[in-house]
Amino acid sequence: MSKTRHVLILILRHLLYFRIVRNPQQQEITIDFFYMECFDCDLSEQWISECNGHGTCSDAVCQCDEGRYGLRCEFEAPCAELEMDVRFAGFEDEREWSRSFQLFEDEGQQINAYSRPVYVHEPRPGTFDIVFFTGRRWMATHTDVLLSAGLTGVDDPAERRQLVAQYFSQHFHAYWSDFIAAFITTPLGKLLLKTSAGHHL
Repeated sequence: MSKTRHVLILILRHLLYFRIVRNPQQQEITIDFFYMECFDCDLSEQWISECNGHGTCSDAVCQCDEGRYGLRCEFEAPCAELEMDVRFAGFEDEREWSRSFQLFEDEGQQINAYSRPVYVHEPRPGTFDIVFFTGRRWMATHTDVLLSAGLTGVDDPAERRQLVAQYFSQHFHAYWSDFIAAFITTPLGKLLLKTSAGHHL
């Protein structure tokens, strides 16, 4: 067995990476690029500006002041509600979708996925239409197809809400989580990858 080469990935963080897949004919096809960068903070002076003056560094993560969020506390408090433009037909599907979504909070805490707010509409207690970020795209889904959120057999609306909140804030991973997206946007800029420890790359 030949030895593998060890590469310090942070040295390569400014490069663009391409995912390679194989089609049924075993031809390699290059598809969409992604980008990796370390967002860990430290206690050095350079990170005073890296948390944008709106947070403190704790365990290599920016802990943002009230009213700020983001990997580097770069965002102000998000809108409390999203509503579709009246000129837009809305989400067209076999099921009926809401035209407005509220900021998802649990016990007073804003729920984020990939450092962006999660928005929900609750047509029935414990059942949600959800708009969320995956690191490069926004998606819409609903609780019936959050297959790895642990909702099967849970009927209590409060418990279901808590499970959905925990799923997005602690467990959700855009690649590894088992869910079905009903609607998806085109890619937005650089991809933010989240490690199993919860840190973003």
